[in-house]
Amino acid sequence: MARSPKRGFSRLPGFPGRDDKELQPFMDVVARLPREKADELARSFLRAALGWERGGDPAHLTELAEDTLFTMRLRSDPRCKDEFENEQPRRPYRPDEAMDVETLLARHGMA
Repeated sequence: MARSPKRGFSRLPGFPGRDDKELQPFMDVVARLPREKADELARSFLRAALGWERGGDPAHLTELAEDTLFTMRLRSDPRCKDEFENEQPRRPYRPDEAMDVETLLARHGMA
């Protein structure tokens, strides 16, 4: 797989600066996260990066980016903020507890 030449983050098209006005509300959300959730956020980014490195498919990164932006926008919305502030941390699922989407939807009467 051919890769483009390595460039610094600041040279990537569309990459925001550290002081980007849209970034601050997301950083406020991160600052309010309990340690377990902040760790899980970092773990997700690292897993996506390793998945891309091992498999070469950038979908690991783009899907994580889309999901992260959706979640951060939701958590930074003042109408939803209190709900997330009082949320209790959940333990991560073990691999043997995982289920496919169809099973999960059926369990909740959505299939």
